Amino acid sequence: MLYRKFKLKTYYYFLKSINKLWIIPLIIINIMVPAVSFFLYKLKGTGAEIEILNVLYIFLPISTIWISAFVSESFFSEKTKDVLFFYNNKKQFSTSALFYLLPMLNASVIILLQFNHISDFLGMTIKIICISLFYYGVAMLFLLLSKSATMSILILILYVLLNEFFSFDFFLFYKSYEALTISIFLVKYLPLILMGVLFVILIFADKNYFFKFKKQSGYLNKSGKNRQ
Repeated sequence: MLYRKFKLKTYYYFLKSINKLWIIPLIIINIMVPAVSFFLYKLKGTGAEIEILNVLYIFLPISTIWISAFVSESFFSEKTKDVLFFYNNKKQFSTSALFYLLPMLNASVIILLQFNHISDFLGMTIKIICISLFYYGVAMLFLLLSKSATMSILILILYVLLNEFFSFDFFLFYKSYEALTISIFLVKYLPLILMGVLFVILIFADKNYFFKFKKQSGYLNKSGKNRQ
């Protein structure tokens, strides 16, 4: 019981450390997206389905990784990673994954509740989960490289815009308005899952190695400059 209270307090402090930023995705997922979808459906009826799907594609995947990105920043930042030295890679991953999975489940429920607006609501739920997992892997990758959650979010926003304005028969351009079939899943969405999982495994398994390598390469560069 005491251990559970300690764990809950730990998660609370992680949320507190990012101030009110954790509220933003909750508002987007639970208020803004359902409100816009309802308004579009009332305005156009079943003819609004594509617009509703666009709203889901634009806002839900990035909202699911938002809290996790800002919480995970403390594991990658040079300022705070030494303070959290007692958090090994396994604990860091479990904490990061928890703050990703809860919003992702929340978003999935919101999609399922729109069964009246979306003909293939189950397929759309699977699509958003696949895209969300890919976003999570990309966010962790750029956190490792930039040490900034803000930078990771900005890169993902650019990627959202890229998918909004361009469409190609390539899985990185993931928008699909057809009902989800096995062939569409294998071509467009399975690669997203695999890439997202691969990024996460590599990052949380070898993060410490990356930091050591970076320090060593920095030391070698300084030594080379001093010799010159």
